[in-house]
Amino acid sequence: MTEYVFAGMLLVCDIDGTLLDSQNQLSTGNIQAIRRFIEHGGKFTVASGRTLAAMNAIRSAIPINMPVISVNGAIISRLYEKDQTAIWESRLDDRTASGLILDLAREFPSLGIEIFTDRAVYPYRINETVRWHATKEVILDDEYALEDIPRPWCKICLADVNEVLQRVNQYLLSILDESWHLAFSEETFLDILDRKASKGEAVRVLQKMFGISKSQTAVIGDNYNDIPMVGESGYSFAVGNACDELKRLAQHVVASNNENGVAEAIQVLEQQLAPIE
Repeated sequence: MTEYVFAGMLLVCDIDGTLLDSQNQLSTGNIQAIRRFIEHGGKFTVASGRTLAAMNAIRSAIPINMPVISVNGAIISRLYEKDQTAIWESRLDDRTASGLILDLAREFPSLGIEIFTDRAVYPYRINETVRWHATKEVILDDEYALEDIPRPWCKICLADVNEVLQRVNQYLLSILDESWHLAFSEETFLDILDRKASKGEAVRVLQKMFGISKSQTAVIGDNYNDIPMVGESGYSFAVGNACDELKRLAQHVVASNNENGVAEAIQVLEQQLAPIE
């Protein structure tokens, strides 16, 4: 490898379903590849629907040298600093969001509803999907009244089986205006955010902050909420377990999250960036 083949390159990687395998574990192959990417001049970060608190569980294992994108693009923070300073954020109007939550709770009785602040997740209504979500996200144990949930709010996460969420999504599309952004982070999670909050917008903010061009940016993900990143990148990858739409839009489809897909993406990137001898 040319010593600094990745110099000036930014690689933005989704966490769940991409960097982590199906058992929520980090593989040695992916970690070694990321370390090599950084050692040879690259800038690496993650973009996730998770809060910073949930990212902290894997922070020591992931070599990150750029601010991270959390809460599905609502916040950019310096995870590697002690105070984890937020350097950009896009919040919900909590008064309007409160009315929407009450409406959804009436219309869809089985729906689990979580409210994300920058540091914690407060359940408004707990169902089985919310309980399962707590295996990888820092979710408080009890249901909270809306007035007891600290402000400001970053996103509303709706949790249920996909059949229900598809109906919820159609309902929301019929009543919401362009000031909102909807994104499936997984088949069982539908996120409601401010219109400026998306992984794609957050990637664009990072590029502007650090003087990185679209052509110097690579992204990799697995789900619908990763699609906005594709349009902000010069190199785009979908892991083998990704949703069909992301596979169709990404330039490259690599191995699944259980087969070191991130490491393969870095290898492909190296091949494309290496000078021709």
